Amino acid sequence: MIEKGHFAGTQCGTPSRAHALLTEGCPLVPGDTWDDSKGHSVGTGTYPALTAGTSPSRRTAEVSRLFALDPGTTESGWVLLEAGRVLDSGVANNHDVLRWVKAGQGAQMLAIEMIANMGMAVGQTTFDTVRWIGRFQQAWSEPEAVRLVFRREVKSFLCGNQRAKDQNIRQALLDIFPGTGGGERPQIGTKAKPGPLYGVTSHAWSALAVAMTVAGTRRLKGVLPVMPQAEFEGVA
Repeated sequence: MIEKGHFAGTQCGTPSRAHALLTEGCPLVPGDTWDDSKGHSVGTGTYPALTAGTSPSRRTAEVSRLFALDPGTTESGWVLLEAGRVLDSGVANNHDVLRWVKAGQGAQMLAIEMIANMGMAVGQTTFDTVRWIGRFQQAWSEPEAVRLVFRREVKSFLCGNQRAKDQNIRQALLDIFPGTGGGERPQIGTKAKPGPLYGVTSHAWSALAVAMTVAGTRRLKGVLPVMPQAEFEGVA
């Protein structure tokens, strides 16, 4: 149940910026293999390691896979977004995530949620998280090309309101993706009939919000959900 005050879509009477725009790898687990020149093989494909001279393109038109992180003190949420669906996602130890960032996961762009100065005293956990953000950024092949996204940007783009809560953001994401799966939440789907957001849980939702904010504001057509041509032209 979404709490009263959901701002996504048209529930509050005014479509969010994201709704208006959008409608007008993987973890190393037991059994995986690793090759310094090819990356690691898991699931249905092999995600290449990045080597000298193979830095991702800065041109957004060439971005077909986006790697996004919701950083934490010891664990971080992550998603790989490709062709309008979540290719893979999860929450993992920061040391593992650091290795995946360095490998590149076949992504042409990395986006990380950034902590903003709110004018308040902060604790050690905040400093620890900021330290990890810096480590993730530096591990990417082009550190200066990493997209750092503030929470206020996510709220503004997806919900159009800074009072939006996590529930509102999650619902906004559900509103964007097509309901092609089974079950009560076809955007997520079931094991037998998965939707485009199948497998997204916990902090991976925040990572997905970061990914969609970057993809939407930068018009990354290669990673946005498929839309009718007449509507798609609205985000060109």
